[in-house]
Amino acid sequence: MSDLTITTAGQSESKVSGGEFLSSEKKLNQMKVVLTEGVNPTCDTTPNYAAGDLFFNPIKVPNIVGVKGGSGIIQSVVAKSNDDLSAGFDIVISTSEGSIGTINDALSSESPDDATIQRVQGVISINTMIPTSTSSFGFASNCGVVIQAAEGTRDMYIWGIARGAIDINDADGLFIRLGVIQD
Repeated sequence: MSDLTITTAGQSESKVSGGEFLSSEKKLNQMKVVLTEGVNPTCDTTPNYAAGDLFFNPIKVPNIVGVKGGSGIIQSVVAKSNDDLSAGFDIVISTSEGSIGTINDALSSESPDDATIQRVQGVISINTMIPTSTSSFGFASNCGVVIQAAEGTRDMYIWGIARGAIDINDADGLFIRLGVIQD
């Protein structure tokens, strides 16, 4: 709400004007759909991962929302690996960049701590990875995970949990890109 002053023939009159109500269509037209630049988390090459192991520690996804402290909806995720992965993995979305635990170790009651868990905003599952002749890829669509960046930043963090046995040969060979509707 803001004050509005109208001056007519030297006579001033003040009124309080309300904010504009946006219809669903107008709001949707103002939203922006973006693909993130993509990130390359570092994975461990030995020994093989098992279900429930920390796949990778938090990595920053820069500018995932349109404004500092802004919000958005993650609609899709694509993952590509230079390795022939057969098991999928979970991607945890958070505002926390702190250490979750030791890569390639099972998550325990001590890691991650409660403060880190309270910053989690959603989990997206890449259920299976599809093998190609030289790599593998997987995806999740229609995710609908609502996110909000911490005050003063446009960034979020993601970390991974293995859903089954995973054998990594290329520690930097995982690439993840998110499709986001920015508010």
